[in-house]
Amino acid sequence: SSGINAEWPLRPGYKLKQEGNLDNPHVLTDQVDTIVKQTYDFNLDTTVAKRSVPSRSKRSTISVKQDATVKTTSTVVTSCASGSQSSSNVCVTCPPGTGFTNGACATCPRGQWNGANDNTPCNTCTNSMTTLKSGSTSANDCTRVQDVCTVKSAPANGHLSPVPGSQVNNNVMVTLTCNTGYDLQYSIASSFACNDAAYPTCFRTCDLSTYTPSKLEELRVDSAGINANQPLRHLQALKVNCISNHNFESSINSKTLTCKGDGTLEDTKITIPECTKDDNTTLIVIIVLVVLLGVAVLLLFLFIFIQWRKKRNDSYKRRSKTTTLELRRRDDEQAGPSGNTYQNNAREDNV
Repeated sequence: SSGINAEWPLRPGYKLKQEGNLDNPHVLTDQVDTIVKQTYDFNLDTTVAKRSVPSRSKRSTISVKQDATVKTTSTVVTSCASGSQSSSNVCVTCPPGTGFTNGACATCPRGQWNGANDNTPCNTCTNSMTTLKSGSTSANDCTRVQDVCTVKSAPANGHLSPVPGSQVNNNVMVTLTCNTGYDLQYSIASSFACNDAAYPTCFRTCDLSTYTPSKLEELRVDSAGINANQPLRHLQALKVNCISNHNFESSINSKTLTCKGDGTLEDTKITIPECTKDDNTTLIVIIVLVVLLGVAVLLLFLFIFIQWRKKRNDSYKRRSKTTTLELRRRDDEQAGPSGNTYQNNAREDNV
C-alpha cells in the first residue's frame, strides 16, 4: 500500500440564530467582561490508503487535532425582529416612557410621551401642552401650562415632598417636614396646596424633657397635661396647675406658659415655678384689715352725719328766734308810743 500525508489550515464557520432574550446584552455579545474568548489551533492530517484486493478499496480517513499552526476567528451578526432595534449587536426594545433615538433608548423629556414597548421615538404633546415630569407614558399626561405648579424652595430647617422644582398640578398638596428640634407653628397644618402664596415656616420647639414626673412632684406641680417627651410648638400654650393646698406667688393656683420658637435657643426655655403651701395667717390678716377698714369708714360716716344734723338744728333755732323778734318789733311799731313793750320783751328774751 501507499499513503499521502498533507497539512493545510482549516477555518471553520459558525452561524448562530438568536431566538429569545433579544433585550439581554449578555446574549451573543462581544463584550469581553461577559464572555470567555478562547483561541484554538488545529492541524489537519489526511491519510489516503488503497488495497489491491479486487472490487474493494479502503476510503481515506481525516483526523483533526489541536496544534499551534491553525487559528480560528468568529463574527457575531445580530438580526432583530420587528419592534426592536439592533444596537451594538443587542436587540433593543424601548419600554414605555422612553423612545429610540441616536441608536439607543432615551427617557422622554417633559412635553413628550411614549406608551409603546418598541423602538419608536417619543411623541410630543399637542396644543403647546406639557407633562409634569419626564418619562410620561400616555397622552393623558399632557396638561395645560397654566395648570402646572412648580414646588417652591423649602424653608430653613425643613424639607418638602415633592421636592422643590417638581412640577405638579395646582391642587396637589405639598408636605413640609421640619428637622429635629424644629416644628410648624401650633395649629398650622403640615400639608398645603402647591400654589399657596407662601409656605409655612419651621420654628424652634420648646423642650420639656427636664420636667419629668419626679421633677414636677418636687415642684409640687400637677403633672396633668405635661409630657416631658413632647416638646411645645411655637405659640403653643401650656397650663400649669399647683397641687391641692399649694399656690404660686400671690396665691395664684395656675399659670399659662407660652412657647416662643422664633427667637434664640435661650428664648425657647420653659421655666415652671415652684408651688408653695397656702399660708392661712396672711389670709386672716388681710380679712381683719378689710373688716377694720370697713368699720372705720362706717364710723366716719356716722360722725359726719351727726355733725351735719347738729349744725342743721342750730341753724333752724337761729332762724326761728330771729323771726319771733321781728314779729314782736312790728307789733310794737304798730302800737305807737307804747314801744317799750317791744324793748322790754326783747330784754326778757335776751335774759
